[in-house]
Amino acid sequence: MEVITPVHAHAYSSVTEAEYLAIDGASARKYELIDGRLYAMAGAPADHNHISGSIYMALRTRLSGRPCTPFNSDQRVYIRSTASYVYPDVSVACAPFSWLDDKRLTMADPRLVCEVLSDSTRDVDEGPKWKAYQSISALQDMLFVHVTSRVVEHFHRVADDQWLMTRIADQGAVELKTFGFSLPLVEIYDGLDVIRGLTHPEA
Repeated sequence: MEVITPVHAHAYSSVTEAEYLAIDGASARKYELIDGRLYAMAGAPADHNHISGSIYMALRTRLSGRPCTPFNSDQRVYIRSTASYVYPDVSVACAPFSWLDDKRLTMADPRLVCEVLSDSTRDVDEGPKWKAYQSISALQDMLFVHVTSRVVEHFHRVADDQWLMTRIADQGAVELKTFGFSLPLVEIYDGLDVIRGLTHPEA
């Protein structure tokens, strides 16, 4: 059995759900199963992790006290229609939660999913993974967040098979009508220049 990384997305391996769960459960490394194809997940750079963390914290603050909660990239998500298992960078689910196991390792039916795009994962994130996400009936909002530029592509479900895409850049904000609040890009990308060494915080 060949395990592949997203950067080599053309070389697929066929894996069953049982085989996937055994592989993912026994490894310190995370794997995704999309349409029967196994993807090994590589470690992400600091820029990617910082943006993911900023989005998670912004959502957690705004959703505090409400029946919805955000999860980071350690939360596995099951996509029923394609029998896929994925690890979004950030996701939001609402009560009653759809857990597939007593240990709450895997959930289904997220309302929001966010993928921070990198060179090694972009083809998969915007290709087969996005196609699988669209089949989640509970999903209302999908965010593709760029790292090399301050741009977010927001897909909002307007009908079963129809999505409205809005491209937000620079000083704009992602309007999440599903939850009744917005996420300004300045908050999503806050502190990124410090990490990159472009600016220095005051002592």
